[in-house]
Amino acid sequence: MDNLSDIELVRRFKAGNKFAFELLYRRHYINVKKSCLKIIKNEQIAADLTQKTFLKALSKIGTLSHDNVIAWLCRIVKNFALNELKKQRLCSLDNEILNAYQQSSKCDDPAVESQRREISRLVIDAINELYEPTRTYIILKDLQSMSYKDICEAYQITPNQLDWDLRKGRQILKNKLKGLE
Repeated sequence: MDNLSDIELVRRFKAGNKFAFELLYRRHYINVKKSCLKIIKNEQIAADLTQKTFLKALSKIGTLSHDNVIAWLCRIVKNFALNELKKQRLCSLDNEILNAYQQSSKCDDPAVESQRREISRLVIDAINELYEPTRTYIILKDLQSMSYKDICEAYQITPNQLDWDLRKGRQILKNKLKGLE
Protein backbone atom coordinates (compact mmCIF):
# COMPACT_ATOMS: atom_id res chain seq x y z
CA MET A 1 0.00 0.00 0.00
CA ASP A 2 3.04 2.27 0.32
CA ASN A 3 3.11 2.79 -3.43
CA LEU A 4 -0.45 4.17 -3.61
CA SER A 5 -1.03 7.86 -4.31
CA ASP A 6 -2.24 10.16 -1.57
CA ILE A 7 -5.65 10.51 -3.14
CA GLU A 8 -6.01 6.73 -3.41
CA LEU A 9 -5.16 6.45 0.30
CA VAL A 10 -7.83 9.07 1.03
CA ARG A 11 -10.35 7.06 -1.01
CA ARG A 12 -9.46 3.89 0.83
CA PHE A 13 -9.72 5.62 4.18
CA LYS A 14 -13.17 6.94 3.30
CA ALA A 15 -14.11 3.38 2.34
CA GLY A 16 -13.20 2.19 5.83
CA ASN A 17 -9.50 1.29 5.67
CA LYS A 18 -8.08 2.98 8.82
CA PHE A 19 -4.54 1.95 7.90
CA ALA A 20 -4.69 4.24 4.85
CA PHE A 21 -4.75 7.36 7.03
CA GLU A 22 -1.86 6.03 9.10
CA LEU A 23 0.14 5.76 5.87
CA LEU A 24 -0.70 9.37 5.00
CA TYR A 25 0.42 10.38 8.47
CA ARG A 26 3.75 8.56 8.23
CA ARG A 27 4.30 9.82 4.67
CA HIS A 28 3.73 13.51 5.44
CA TYR A 29 4.43 14.05 9.14
CA ILE A 30 7.99 15.37 8.66
CA ASN A 31 7.08 17.81 5.86
CA VAL A 32 4.04 19.12 7.73
CA LYS A 33 6.16 19.65 10.85
CA LYS A 34 8.88 21.42 8.82
CA SER A 35 6.23 23.71 7.37
CA CYS A 36 5.12 24.55 10.89
CA LEU A 37 8.69 25.09 12.14
CA LYS A 38 9.23 27.77 9.50
CA ILE A 39 6.66 29.84 11.35
CA ILE A 40 6.80 28.77 14.99
CA LYS A 41 10.52 28.02 15.44
CA ASN A 42 9.79 25.86 18.49
CA GLU A 43 10.19 22.10 18.15
CA GLN A 44 7.66 21.11 20.83
CA ILE A 45 4.94 23.52 19.73
CA ALA A 46 5.49 22.49 16.10
CA ALA A 47 5.11 18.83 17.07
CA ASP A 48 1.91 19.60 18.96
CA LEU A 49 0.47 21.62 16.08
CA THR A 50 1.41 18.89 13.63
CA GLN A 51 -0.51 16.38 15.72
CA LYS A 52 -3.43 18.79 15.88
CA THR A 53 -3.25 19.14 12.10
CA PHE A 54 -3.59 15.43 11.52
CA LEU A 55 -6.48 15.22 13.99
CA LYS A 56 -8.25 18.00 12.12
CA ALA A 57 -7.45 16.36 8.78
CA LEU A 58 -8.88 13.11 10.09
CA SER A 59 -12.14 14.81 11.01
CA LYS A 60 -12.31 16.88 7.79
CA ILE A 61 -11.01 14.42 5.23
CA GLY A 62 -14.48 14.20 3.72
CA THR A 63 -14.21 17.86 2.70
CA LEU A 64 -10.98 17.38 0.74
CA SER A 65 -11.90 18.63 -2.72
CA HIS A 66 -8.60 18.28 -4.60
CA ASP A 67 -5.79 15.79 -5.10
CA ASN A 68 -2.99 17.66 -3.34
CA VAL A 69 -3.12 16.19 0.15
CA ILE A 70 0.25 17.58 1.28
CA ALA A 71 -0.74 21.13 0.28
CA TRP A 72 -3.99 20.69 2.21
CA LEU A 73 -2.14 19.45 5.30
CA CYS A 74 0.42 22.26 5.08
CA ARG A 75 -2.35 24.84 4.79
CA ILE A 76 -4.00 23.45 7.93
CA VAL A 77 -0.74 23.48 9.90
CA LYS A 78 0.12 27.00 8.68
CA ASN A 79 -3.25 28.24 9.90
CA PHE A 80 -2.68 26.63 13.29
CA ALA A 81 0.87 28.01 13.44
CA LEU A 82 -0.18 31.54 12.50
CA ASN A 83 -2.95 31.49 15.10
CA GLU A 84 -0.48 30.25 17.71
CA LEU A 85 2.04 32.89 16.71
CA LYS A 86 -0.59 35.62 16.90
CA LYS A 87 -1.65 34.41 20.34
CA GLN A 88 1.96 34.37 21.55
CA ARG A 89 2.69 37.80 20.11
CA LEU A 90 -0.37 39.44 21.59
CA CYS A 91 0.21 37.84 24.99
CA SER A 92 3.78 39.11 25.12
CA LEU A 93 3.04 42.53 23.64
CA ASP A 94 2.32 44.25 26.96
CA ASN A 95 5.53 42.99 28.56
CA GLU A 96 7.70 43.82 25.58
CA ILE A 97 6.53 47.41 25.36
CA LEU A 98 6.78 47.87 29.11
CA ASN A 99 10.29 46.39 29.12
CA ALA A 100 11.38 48.62 26.24
CA TYR A 101 10.29 51.73 28.14
CA GLN A 102 11.80 50.53 31.40
CA GLN A 103 15.14 49.75 29.78
CA SER A 104 15.31 53.08 27.98
CA SER A 105 16.19 54.86 31.22
CA LYS A 106 15.74 53.70 34.76
CA CYS A 107 14.26 56.21 37.15
CA ASP A 108 13.21 56.00 40.78
CA ASP A 109 10.70 58.81 40.38
CA PRO A 110 7.18 57.32 40.74
CA ALA A 111 5.70 60.08 38.56
CA VAL A 112 8.07 59.22 35.70
CA GLU A 113 7.34 55.50 36.09
CA SER A 114 3.61 56.20 36.10
CA GLN A 115 3.97 58.28 32.94
CA ARG A 116 6.00 55.49 31.31
CA ARG A 117 3.29 52.95 32.10
CA GLU A 118 0.64 55.26 30.68
CA ILE A 119 2.63 55.75 27.48
CA SER A 120 3.06 51.98 27.21
CA ARG A 121 -0.67 51.52 27.58
CA LEU A 122 -1.35 54.14 24.87
CA VAL A 123 1.10 52.44 22.49
CA ILE A 124 -0.48 49.03 23.12
CA ASP A 125 -3.96 50.45 22.58
CA ALA A 126 -2.86 52.15 19.35
CA ILE A 127 -1.34 48.90 18.03
CA ASN A 128 -4.46 46.96 18.98
CA GLU A 129 -6.62 49.44 17.02
CA LEU A 130 -4.76 48.69 13.78
CA TYR A 131 -6.62 46.55 11.27
CA GLU A 132 -5.53 43.02 10.55
CA PRO A 133 -3.19 41.98 9.06
CA THR A 134 -1.30 45.27 9.49
CA ARG A 135 -1.33 44.90 13.28
CA THR A 136 0.16 41.42 13.06
CA TYR A 137 2.85 42.56 10.61
CA ILE A 138 3.84 45.46 12.88
CA ILE A 139 4.08 43.15 15.88
CA LEU A 140 6.06 40.50 14.01
CA LYS A 141 8.47 42.88 12.29
CA ASP A 142 8.93 45.75 14.71
CA LEU A 143 8.44 44.11 18.09
CA GLN A 144 9.53 40.52 17.41
CA SER A 145 12.16 41.29 14.74
CA MET A 146 10.85 38.58 12.42
CA SER A 147 12.43 38.81 8.97
CA TYR A 148 10.61 40.05 5.87
CA LYS A 149 11.22 36.67 4.25
CA ASP A 150 9.65 34.71 7.14
CA ILE A 151 6.62 36.98 7.35
CA CYS A 152 6.08 36.83 3.58
CA GLU A 153 6.36 33.04 3.59
CA ALA A 154 4.06 32.62 6.57
CA TYR A 155 1.35 34.89 5.21
CA GLN A 156 1.93 34.17 1.53
CA ILE A 157 2.39 37.80 0.56
CA THR A 158 4.99 39.64 -1.48
CA PRO A 159 7.71 41.79 0.10
CA ASN A 160 6.11 44.82 -1.60
CA GLN A 161 2.76 44.08 0.06
CA LEU A 162 4.43 43.65 3.44
CA ASP A 163 6.40 46.87 3.01
CA TRP A 164 3.24 48.77 2.07
CA ASP A 165 1.31 47.40 5.07
CA LEU A 166 4.18 48.20 7.46
CA ARG A 167 4.52 51.77 6.15
CA LYS A 168 0.76 52.27 6.37
CA GLY A 169 0.63 50.86 9.91
CA ARG A 170 3.60 52.90 11.12
CA GLN A 171 2.06 56.08 9.71
CA ILE A 172 -1.23 55.35 11.48
CA LEU A 173 0.64 54.72 14.74
CA LYS A 174 2.65 57.91 14.29
CA ASN A 175 -0.57 59.92 13.83
CA LYS A 176 -2.29 58.25 16.81
CA LEU A 177 0.68 58.79 19.07
CA LYS A 178 1.43 62.43 18.21
CA GLY A 179 2.17 64.35 21.34
CA LEU A 180 3.96 61.50 23.12
CA GLU A 181 7.32 62.50 21.71
